[in-house]
Amino acid sequence: MLLRCIANNYTRIKDVERELGGLQMQLKLSTGPKKSALMMIRKKIELQNERVLAARDRQRAAKKVGYLLLHAASINQNRMLLNRTSQQKYVLQVFETAEEALKAEEQVKERLCQELNLLVQQSAHAQLEKLEQVSLQDRLQDPSFLLNFQNHCLMMLSNGSLCWASIRDILLHLSCCAHS
Repeated sequence: MLLRCIANNYTRIKDVERELGGLQMQLKLSTGPKKSALMMIRKKIELQNERVLAARDRQRAAKKVGYLLLHAASINQNRMLLNRTSQQKYVLQVFETAEEALKAEEQVKERLCQELNLLVQQSAHAQLEKLEQVSLQDRLQDPSFLLNFQNHCLMMLSNGSLCWASIRDILLHLSCCAHS
């Protein structure tokens, strides 16, 4: 009896070691591409941030030059009113162009930030799912957990409300109860 129990536990240990080896290999295979993707997006965001700063500087410069030109035109009373109006239109057009360029660069940066955020969320979600799966597999090895699961299934079967979704809910409920 003791030898059979030892052999059973030894088999469980070997299964866990095999599962751990598989998880480590999967981690190595998935970590490299994820890390390089994160680094690539981070570098793109840094470059885009430099572009945004340059566009913001161009916008400020256009605003200053426009102000100076309009101020100089208002001081010089000898110019014709038509010439001042055309200067104002030109200054306004330059400023609007610089502002549109700034908005476009900021939108590109925002899109890159959203892509990075999505990639991080997907990675975290996949890790949580795998953790939940491994935790459930661990709980299924526990005899008291299996006994509770069997009792809940029998109770629901007697009520006529047993289905795959309810089995999943029972497993989640029992695994939460077992952790606390």
